[in-house]
Amino acid sequence: PALVVFTHQCALMDSMMILSLSRWQPVHIARADIFKPKLQRKFLFFLKMMPVYRVRDGFRNVKETMETFEKAAEIFRKKKFIIIAPEANHAPKRRLRTLSKGFARMAFLAEEKNDFQLGLKIVPVGLHYEDYYSTRISVVSNVGEPIEFKDLLELYKKDEQKALLTLRDRVAEAMKKLIIHIEDLDKYEECDLISRVGMWIVAEKQQAKIRNEKDRFLFEKQVVDKLRDEVKSQEPQKFEQIINAARNYLTLLKDNKLHDFVVRKDSSFFRLVIKGVWFLVTLPIAFYGALLNLPIYYVPKWMTSKIQEASFHTSVRFVHYWILYPLYYLVLFFLAGIWVKNIAWRLAFIVSLPIAGVWAISWFRGVAKWFMKWRFRFSPYRDKLKKARQQLVNLLKGVL
Repeated sequence: PALVVFTHQCALMDSMMILSLSRWQPVHIARADIFKPKLQRKFLFFLKMMPVYRVRDGFRNVKETMETFEKAAEIFRKKKFIIIAPEANHAPKRRLRTLSKGFARMAFLAEEKNDFQLGLKIVPVGLHYEDYYSTRISVVSNVGEPIEFKDLLELYKKDEQKALLTLRDRVAEAMKKLIIHIEDLDKYEECDLISRVGMWIVAEKQQAKIRNEKDRFLFEKQVVDKLRDEVKSQEPQKFEQIINAARNYLTLLKDNKLHDFVVRKDSSFFRLVIKGVWFLVTLPIAFYGALLNLPIYYVPKWMTSKIQEASFHTSVRFVHYWILYPLYYLVLFFLAGIWVKNIAWRLAFIVSLPIAGVWAISWFRGVAKWFMKWRFRFSPYRDKLKKARQQLVNLLKGVL
């Protein structure tokens, strides 16, 4: 039996990532407020989800939470596993927030209900998103070593609260090793930028290539860990210099509405012209993909525009895409039959739609980056931006 704890940064998508890692459907512990509508409650139970109340929900709901914990003990007894987000709520930040004690209480109660012979393990999972809001982004899922807590069972019998806190801290430390953990919230943006600039320095020193989001994660994590655990404590003055240099560079980037990648790799005039020709030649494919996928791409985006909390947008769009894509393509398949009688050609048409749609997304993103590179090339702040970045790079080279 196992209790899987995961970092909670992107609402429903976090749970979907855990499901994608599993060969079996786990039982999912979720916040109780989503179980309030009766019909929705029945549907969530059907999906093997159980409610747990948080302290903020009021102590009057403790009874239902205890019922959930009782059921959890039965599930563990059957050698199944349960997933839970111990941060209790989600936040689109690359850091681990304070864990609640609920998961630890569930684990100890399960052992207690099984005469402390259950052998329950806690499996930490860290999720790293390339981006929290965009379509077609990469996610790195890091599964840690199972955590045992047999040594805490005697402590639990004597001092329950101390055992809960000890287990919570043990799990928190394990989870931090699986993610990029930026500790200073007041310097969050600066540290995030430093990680993206510094990863190229680390990769160059290690003579390694950055090929995908997994590589980016590993090198960015090295930068953040080094900055947090060594530079900040051992060389506080140097740490502040790096933060100030990053803040200066970040301000320039924001003022000019640019990203670090355009400054890091300044494209030549000739390269930009060739890229422009390529975009022009491939425009018909992008237009075909965009036009025919427009309804299913923009209807969910329009619906989420009314939701104030942006971190919910990806999850809501995912559900809509999941429903709309097959329905929309099915309608197009039958509509195409008015003009194309051959079923093979109609199937080829339907198969081409998602391929062209993916191409269109990449094409439009590429064009947006292309325009940004042109703006940077003729920006009056071009030299100032390059100088600010180089100043940050020089400081980072001295510590990485």
